[in-house]
Amino acid sequence: MALLEAANWAPTHGKTEPWRFVVLGRQGMQALQDVTEGVYQRLLAGQPEQLQETLQQLQHDRQHRWSTPSHMVAICMARKPHPKHKFNKKCMPLWEELAACACAVQNMQLMATSMGLGAYWSSWHDDARDSAEMLQFLGMDSTQGDRCWGFLVLGVVRPEVVRSYRASRGPVAHKVAFRD
Repeated sequence: MALLEAANWAPTHGKTEPWRFVVLGRQGMQALQDVTEGVYQRLLAGQPEQLQETLQQLQHDRQHRWSTPSHMVAICMARKPHPKHKFNKKCMPLWEELAACACAVQNMQLMATSMGLGAYWSSWHDDARDSAEMLQFLGMDSTQGDRCWGFLVLGVVRPEVVRSYRASRGPVAHKVAFRD
């Protein structure tokens, strides 16, 4: 809950607070993978070789990659008209709502790190993530412009991994310009 509380303090233009999260435990993560496989079965129905290859990769990932996280958090955005725009039902610009969601995710990642948890934002499989089936699974409304931006993958980090990991970034001087 601490991660979700941290997310809720993200900045948001117009106080729209567009972020929505769906926390998936073991069964939820299995259902997410079922939805993903179903989307590819629909999309690749006329391409049996590509379908078989895709399903094999998804099964491999299910058994190896996605069997270790304790939880996944769907990163969603609910679009709704801003109260200031009563008459034209205009929403805030999409990029501003996405930026607010990204800030919420960063808050969760910072909180996870402070708690000794591993966390990373997976964009998931584009075709599945952006599908009507996924939005329905997550309880979002595609007719309103709701979106899923991916999944925050959570788990306990092995101590030897933490000790060996060293984050690095390029020099800040190459990313900043000053103007008087």
